[in-house]
Amino acid sequence: MLTQIHHAVEGYDPNKVYGVTRRFSLATLMLMMAAASLLLAGMNALDVSPIVSGTIILVCIATAVGQMLLFKGKDPRRASVVVGSVGGGAGPLLVWLVLGTGVAGPHYRPPLLALLLTSVFFGVPLGAVAGYCAGCAVAGVLLLMDLTESMFARWRKAREPDDDPWPPPKSPMKNLPPQEQPQ
Repeated sequence: MLTQIHHAVEGYDPNKVYGVTRRFSLATLMLMMAAASLLLAGMNALDVSPIVSGTIILVCIATAVGQMLLFKGKDPRRASVVVGSVGGGAGPLLVWLVLGTGVAGPHYRPPLLALLLTSVFFGVPLGAVAGYCAGCAVAGVLLLMDLTESMFARWRKAREPDDDPWPPPKSPMKNLPPQEQPQ
């Protein structure tokens, strides 16, 4: 026996996959910036290292861009995992190439083969999990934006059609086209 499930929140579509699309509103962009600011403020309050907090924000930004560009924006979950896997595998190699050191300290340079094996066996799977989590966070912001936009759309529909804050002018001369107005 199948029954219809009623969701607690109106406007939520359980069949829609939320992710960053190629076009979105300015309000969505501002909400994304606010969410990133709250994330950075929370990490700052917990005294998280700037390198860690910067890496987390970069993963979120890369995931959002990946959701827009990869797979034509149609599969945001897979795009998040791909971006995380590439970032987790290539990130330690880029640090090794740019800085010439490993995470063990400035005076220790790990062998390239050990770094490659570590990146492949640990960086790629952990990066995939991090990308998926970042994709969930980005999609959560977009879900919140979609719910608020649907709430405002219902509010706009509930208003009366003549609910105009600006009444028409009382002078009939102001309603005339410019060429017919007296000079």
